[in-house]
Amino acid sequence: MSRIKRPRFTTAKINSSWVVLDSSDSVISTHTSLAEAQQASYGYELNKTSPLSAPESPMSAWFIGPGSENADVFMGFIKHILQDYLHWRQNYFPTDPTIIDNRHKREHQLWTDHLRGQLEYLLKELKAHFPTFSPRYLAHMVSEQSMPAILGYFAALLYNPNNVTSEAAPVTVDMELAVGKMIAQMLGYTPEESWVHLCSGGTLANIEALWVARSVAFVPLIAQEFCTQKQLTLLIPTANHTTCEITRLSPKILLQLPAKIACSIPERIQQRLVGAKNYTKKDAHKCWNDFVEQSSYNIAARGLTSVLAKFGVQPKIFVSEAAHYSFRKAVNLLGLGRDQLELVPVDHRYRLDTKALTHRVEQTLKDSEQFVLAVVGILGTTEEGAVDPVHDILGLQRTVSASLNQSFWLHVDAAWGGYFRTVFPINEPILNQVLLPKDMETGIEFVSQDITWNDPDVIAAFTKLHEADSVTVDPHKMGYIPYPAGICAFRDARIKSLISESPPYISEGVNDQDRQDNKVGPYIIEGSKPGAAAAACWLNHTTIPLNPNGHGKLVLSTILGAQKLYWYLKEHHRAFLWYESLSKGEKSPPFTFFPINVPDTNVLCFFVYLKNQNNNLDFLNQLNESLYHRFSIQNESGDHQLAYMQEFFVSRTILKTSNLGLLARELGVLETEIKQKGIFVLRSTVMNPFYLMAQEQKINYLRDFVVSLHQETKAILQSLKERIPKP
Repeated sequence: MSRIKRPRFTTAKINSSWVVLDSSDSVISTHTSLAEAQQASYGYELNKTSPLSAPESPMSAWFIGPGSENADVFMGFIKHILQDYLHWRQNYFPTDPTIIDNRHKREHQLWTDHLRGQLEYLLKELKAHFPTFSPRYLAHMVSEQSMPAILGYFAALLYNPNNVTSEAAPVTVDMELAVGKMIAQMLGYTPEESWVHLCSGGTLANIEALWVARSVAFVPLIAQEFCTQKQLTLLIPTANHTTCEITRLSPKILLQLPAKIACSIPERIQQRLVGAKNYTKKDAHKCWNDFVEQSSYNIAARGLTSVLAKFGVQPKIFVSEAAHYSFRKAVNLLGLGRDQLELVPVDHRYRLDTKALTHRVEQTLKDSEQFVLAVVGILGTTEEGAVDPVHDILGLQRTVSASLNQSFWLHVDAAWGGYFRTVFPINEPILNQVLLPKDMETGIEFVSQDITWNDPDVIAAFTKLHEADSVTVDPHKMGYIPYPAGICAFRDARIKSLISESPPYISEGVNDQDRQDNKVGPYIIEGSKPGAAAAACWLNHTTIPLNPNGHGKLVLSTILGAQKLYWYLKEHHRAFLWYESLSKGEKSPPFTFFPINVPDTNVLCFFVYLKNQNNNLDFLNQLNESLYHRFSIQNESGDHQLAYMQEFFVSRTILKTSNLGLLARELGVLETEIKQKGIFVLRSTVMNPFYLMAQEQKINYLRDFVVSLHQETKAILQSLKERIPKP
């Protein structure tokens, strides 16, 4: 039985309102903005009966809760899903004979008992997992999952769809494409012109983005070869907006065309074949595709080494030295080699140093033996949560385009920071102030400090995200979606035709549009992948909209929480943390906490060091490592430890970036030593949704966390007092 083709819905402006129209041009719903109308139309495409815009609700409704406060609602939904699924099975050809009868069931008992025992063992072992749902967990980039995301994943998991094609996942492929449009809109892309899909996570998305960048870079060379052999005249714009005949351009100019122009070339050639050579559209399409397969510049067929040898240039990819290790994997897998990955220094805020980037990019573009394949900006580095100045990278792109007639692919790794885009759009800087509260137990007023998030460079980076050629986003991080759920987003959907690999066992649609709509697998690196992830994202984003009044509220609360933790750490010695020792006539503590920077997002790195001391780096690293072990249940023996008695959790890293001179001077250690050995720092991810909500119940988890840090540091110093360096 064939599937019924769903009706197409369109948006239109009538007077001052935006409306959704069905295929007969009847008004289905009315909205105040184009974005709202577009989201509603995406919902209708999935046979929804109401607009996608969800009713406004408090964040406390979105999660099970750290103490299972919403357990009754959650259990009700889980039972409903199970009952609905089991009834679906029972009602599919109910006249079929019963395969597993009572006789079989009686024979199951021993095996069922064994299964029950193994299940109980599994459940017991899982209690050694970290309590990532709790506000007491401030360690890695994982937290509470939203209730809609869990329910969506659980419901689709039972059906086990494979989202490689609609033939294996007739429902969840549609959901994935709808989620792609939602994410495109969140990023500022035009949903109808972009290509956004789900993958396993940020690592694969970063690899895929560079794979596509590599493929796009060589399309103009294939086109030049085509036009030369076919004696076809083709005028194309170059990076500085001058129009040139393609056969007269140098290989380096062609390799450095803007991505949008490179992606348009196949279409331009086919139009010329139709107009100048009297080809039919079908014949023009076939002529181009047949040539691409045989072209000496087809790296998919000929290999990268063979193609690069034709004109003797090497590609370079520029990325911050704080970048995720997935980029080292990418250049390895793509055959580029790690020597072609240029690590750019970071500044004192752990953001990519644009002056250093500018110098290196301009040098490379002027070098006849090199070209810039891609520049990567990061919105939320893995260690520090720092936001690279994407707006400045775009400024560099415009500068070199105008002066050198060369451009480059811009990829943004927003695996962590992508969902921060839901705080926008904005017309003014964000000035959300939260006064730090009075300590209820001691009556000591904390240092007066307004908590804000209004860094103009951070805001500019996010608001320019839509100009990037590709973006990585991880729903399983700040989207609060279960693993695995990553996003790879491309501004120009035409890249699909440049990378397509169609397997023979997946049938084609009746026309090009159907081929674009009903498949995912031919255009991505992965093959099989869970439709449950698409269902989780879809249910989450249709109930918690990706805008400032929905998901943005959640993101902003975590940003303010991180800013608050920063000030608790920064000013702890001036406030409530040492009132106890002062009350006993003791001196103030000999140590202090040092946050390495004001957080750009909601990740904060810090360390403890001794005041008024000639700090010994080895001792400080041991001190901070000892403090880390007090806030973790991991041990070297590999034995599982239960988390019930562990009050708080942190993660850790060792900083070895090139900007550690400031820290060396702060600590009074040699700069060469700190760069060689690195500094052991504690790392807190403040992404739990309940920190600000908990204060309504007089629970201040962030303050209590710093109190605990303070107390444990005193205990460790007492145990190490013989080794404390002398002033």
